[in-house]
Amino acid sequence: MSETKPQHEDNWSAAGMAGMFDAVHRQRDQRRYRRMVALWVLTTVIFLGLPLWTTWNLYQDARRNTLLEEYAVQSQKAEQLPESNPAVAAALGDARKWRQMAGSETAADAIPLLRKAIAALQVAGAADRDMTRLRDLLNPLGETLSGEQWNVSSAGINARLQQLSQQHKQIVSRLDRGEIDTAQKELAELLQRVGTLQRDNVEAMQTSLARQAWVRLQSVLPRRLQSDATWQDIQTVAQQAEDGWKAATDW
Repeated sequence: MSETKPQHEDNWSAAGMAGMFDAVHRQRDQRRYRRMVALWVLTTVIFLGLPLWTTWNLYQDARRNTLLEEYAVQSQKAEQLPESNPAVAAALGDARKWRQMAGSETAADAIPLLRKAIAALQVAGAADRDMTRLRDLLNPLGETLSGEQWNVSSAGINARLQQLSQQHKQIVSRLDRGEIDTAQKELAELLQRVGTLQRDNVEAMQTSLARQAWVRLQSVLPRRLQSDATWQDIQTVAQQAEDGWKAATDW
C-alpha cells in the first residue's frame, strides 16, 4: 500500500512554485523598467544635449569672431607704431605669434590665444606711449644740463654736472634698447638730482657774485686804511669766508 504525502507538504510545494513565478516576474519587470529609464535618459540627452552642444559651439564661434574683429582693429592701430623700439617690436612679435597659433585651433582653444594676442598689441601701444613720454622729459632735461646757466667755476658744481650729463646719456641708451621700466626709474632719480643741483647752483652763483663784489671793494680801499687793525680783522674773516666757499663748492 503506497504512502500518502501529508497535505502540508503539497501546500509548501505550491507556495514555492508561486514564489518562483513571482520572482521571475519581478526581475522581468525590473529589467523592463531599467530599459525604459535608459531609453528616456538617452532620448532626453539627444533632444536636449545636441541643441545645447550646438548652441555652445555657436557661442564659442561668436566669441572667436568678436576677438578676431578686435584684433583686426588693434592691429591697424599697431601698424603706426615704430618697430625700431625694441620693446614695441617684441610685443608686436608676440601678438603675431599668438594670432598665427589661434588660426589652427578650434574656437574654444583659439579664444585664449586671441586674448593673448590682443593683450600683446596693447602692451606695444603702452610701450610706445611710455617711450614718447620719457623722451619728452629727457630732451629738455638734456638741454638744461648742457646750458650755460651753471656756475662751472665751482669745481663741485662742474663735477656734479658732468655726472648728471653722463647719467642722462645712459638713460637715453636704455630707451634705445627698449629698457623702459629701468629708464623710468633712473629718470625719476635724475630729475631729483638735477633739482638739487639747480638749487645749489643758485646758491653758488649768489656766493660768487658776493665774492666778486668783495674783491672789487678791496681794490678801491685807500692804502691808509689797509694798515688799520680793524681792516686786518676783516681780512681774516674774509679769508675764512673764502676758504669756506671753496670747501662748500667742492662737492
